[in-house]
Amino acid sequence: MSAAKGDLWLETGSSGVVNALTGYLSSIGFVKRKSDASLLIRYGVGDTLFVLVYVDDIIITGSNTLSVNQVVTSLASKFSIKDLGNLHYFLGVEVIHNSNGLILTQANYVNEILNDELMTDCKSVNTPMSASELLTLSDGTHLTDATRYRRVLGRLQYLSFTRPDIAYAVNKLSQFMKAPSDLHWKAVKRVLRYLRGTIQLGLRVTPIDEFNLHVYSDADWVGTLLTDWSSKKQNIVSRSSTESEYRAVANALSETLWVTNLLNELHFPVHKLPTIYCDNLGATFLSKNPVLHSRVKHAAVDFHFVRHYVDIKRVRVIHVHGADQIADTLTKALPKSSFESNLFKLGLVTHRLT
Repeated sequence: MSAAKGDLWLETGSSGVVNALTGYLSSIGFVKRKSDASLLIRYGVGDTLFVLVYVDDIIITGSNTLSVNQVVTSLASKFSIKDLGNLHYFLGVEVIHNSNGLILTQANYVNEILNDELMTDCKSVNTPMSASELLTLSDGTHLTDATRYRRVLGRLQYLSFTRPDIAYAVNKLSQFMKAPSDLHWKAVKRVLRYLRGTIQLGLRVTPIDEFNLHVYSDADWVGTLLTDWSSKKQNIVSRSSTESEYRAVANALSETLWVTNLLNELHFPVHKLPTIYCDNLGATFLSKNPVLHSRVKHAAVDFHFVRHYVDIKRVRVIHVHGADQIADTLTKALPKSSFESNLFKLGLVTHRLT
């Protein structure tokens, strides 16, 4: 959500006061939302206020600066808080304000990782993972101590919050956490080399007049699955590419419903039917034609789930050409040209380092 003028970043004195804090906010009219327990909203006459609480950090924003300041003053009278001014840094994410909205970046975090791994002067590469190299559990020689591998992967997982371009590589390499090899570690270092050359990338957040949801769903058969802004493995092995893609659509639908509910609670309704884009014709047809159910009878639960929401016109599933499938970036290693063409579509833009 774009930041309003009255945004404030606060710190409470101790994480032990969180329950008391949310209780007090409830007493002055804030209501905890079902879609996100960390979010509280107060709707008033002529203004709306939002409070996001994470342990001992708080973000307050709203449509009226005076009302925001009144809430801050009220909180200060009950709790030991530190007013850090306009939102610029939250949970390791830097917030850059510009004329078009916000840019969320973890550039400082990238620099910390590179510095800790002695790779601040390494040679950069154009993609986080080679499109021609297929990594397996049996590759290379197992590392005698996997601590470093796991630590770096853990940090990269957090970094992917604002860097969806590394999501697939991080997901793939995390599959070798139990017994990583020297080749797996080499692949991790490639991700770091990629980050060295793209420190300036950040996630663009811009205001729009209408909230319309467009979700790209993709699956690499017996590989990885995209759900909205994440990349993960499917829980079971699909029997065909169509079944795998259809399960991806079902997961994308689940995430779409959650986002829709959250936007409704924020009083920012989706004006048009949410659209899920899938590059598999079979999966697209299945969402509309019950006659084809036998083709995925092993995915009956997913079939009925998707079909139900298509029937009641809560979502539509349409085919998108593979060349326009943005989700490919999160489900497979792409060659340089395809990878770079998708960066802007993912919302990644260049910003100046601060």
